[in-house]
Amino acid sequence: MKSVMRDRLLIAGCLLVIALQFVDILFDSSRMFIYRDFLYAFNPGKLYLSKVLQNELTLPYWNEYLLGGSPYFADPKTAVLYPLNILFALVPVKYFAATMSWFIFIHHILFFVAMFLLLRTLKVS
Repeated sequence: MKSVMRDRLLIAGCLLVIALQFVDILFDSSRMFIYRDFLYAFNPGKLYLSKVLQNELTLPYWNEYLLGGSPYFADPKTAVLYPLNILFALVPVKYFAATMSWFIFIHHILFFVAMFLLLRTLKVS
């Protein structure tokens, strides 16, 4: 019983620390979490995915704006079929910055939960 309570407090504390790191950008749609190559490598692809999913209601197979046209669906960097990309289909494009911030925040939470479960499975104290 004491161990369960300690685990819950540990989880809550870690989630609070993660949330505090993102609190200034999660609720401000004009700001976005940008770090190194994120701005140039991932944001344009996610923005294009968001626009195509919302305007054409289809999966983008070809990106006509990149290098005179290039495969988009087959590019591993775009990850068109990645389950969390559904956020970009559901949230309007004008909130892209907030959506990208939530996308990164959710990944941090998933990482923490997966690491916690892995360490518990390995019986690391």
